[in-house]
Amino acid sequence: MSTLYHRGRVDPDKLNKLLISGVVLALLATFFLPFVLIAFIQDAVYFSPDHWLFLAPASAFYAIGGAFLWLAFLMLAYVAVYHIRDRRGKEVPYKWAYAAASVFALPLIAFGIANYYYIDESGIHYSALTTFSETSMPWESIESMQPVGDEEDYIAYYLFTAENGDYYMMPYTQDFSQQRPLIMGALEEHGVKMLEQTYEPALP
Repeated sequence: MSTLYHRGRVDPDKLNKLLISGVVLALLATFFLPFVLIAFIQDAVYFSPDHWLFLAPASAFYAIGGAFLWLAFLMLAYVAVYHIRDRRGKEVPYKWAYAAASVFALPLIAFGIANYYYIDESGIHYSALTTFSETSMPWESIESMQPVGDEEDYIAYYLFTAENGDYYMMPYTQDFSQQRPLIMGALEEHGVKMLEQTYEPALP
C-alpha cells in the first residue's frame, strides 16, 4: 500500500503528486465551492422566512473563490520551488511558511460567508466583506433612493442613502425585481425621495 511516509520521512515525490492533485481540486473548488458554501451555510445561519429577499453580493463569492485560488497558488509554488532546489541538491527552505500562509484562506472563507444583505419589513440590513457585524438601515432613516445604470432602460443597482450620510449600493437582481412592490411601498410610506436615474452617482 502506497504511503506518504518512507522510513519515517515524507516521500517528496509522493508529496508532490499529492500537491498537484490538490492544485487541481483547489482550482475546481474556486469555481464551485463558493456557491455551495454560501447557499448552504448562509441559508442555515442567517436566513429567515421574514426576509423579503436575502442575497450574497459578488464580493462574497470572490472572497471564497480567492481563498481556494490562494491555496492552489501555494501548493503550486511549493512544487515549483522543490524542483528548482532539487536540481541543485538542496531542500526546500522554510517549508513551514507554506503551511502558515495557507491559514489566511480561512478568514477569507469566513468573511465571504458572513458577507450578505437582506430586506425585511424594518428596512435594509447588510454585513460588509471585512466585518462580521451587521449594519441596519431602517426605512425611517433612509433619505433617498436612486437607480444607477449606464443606459436609460438598464439599472445596475440602487443607491440607498441614509440621513446620517451612510449609504448602501444594492444590485438590481431578479429577486429585487420580484420584491420591488413591497420595497417601493415601504419607501413611499416613509417619505423617501426617489431620485432620477444616473450613471455616475454622487456618493456622500
